[in-house]
Amino acid sequence: HGSGVAIISATLKDKYTSQHKQAALSVANSLQFKKADIGPLADQWKERISGTRLTYMSSYNSGGGSGGYSNESIIDLCPQGYFNYSTNNHRSIDIGSTAYSNRSGAGSGQWKIIGNQSGQAVLQLNFNSGEVYEYVLSQDGNKTFLNGDRYFRTWTGDNAPSCN
Repeated sequence: HGSGVAIISATLKDKYTSQHKQAALSVANSLQFKKADIGPLADQWKERISGTRLTYMSSYNSGGGSGGYSNESIIDLCPQGYFNYSTNNHRSIDIGSTAYSNRSGAGSGQWKIIGNQSGQAVLQLNFNSGEVYEYVLSQDGNKTFLNGDRYFRTWTGDNAPSCN
């Protein structure tokens, strides 16, 4: 139910005895792992965000045209269980020229809702590349938050998720 744990009993080579091994085994045998179960909360979140586009936007302008940035992240959560992910980052340089950093299609893979040890719902994105992103989900009224950041949830028109 996760990455696991490593238990090490260490001492100087000439001081090592079977008691050190027994101490480590005793700790290992006292551990119990269990899957975090969030029950109906996972189903509620899946219903809320499946088939939607989640968009995060942030920007900063230093004023006077001397610099700033804007960031946008888009997560398209398809009802079939896969997702599309893209980010766009724009930076302005003080001398008036503009540098763009655009990482689109940073991967796709499968998404699911899991629970964490605190009983919170977590959106898990499992990229085909092997990367895994996790976001703790929360809401305030109709506002949706991932790791405390506001994401806009849309599903129609130009802001519908790309699920082709």
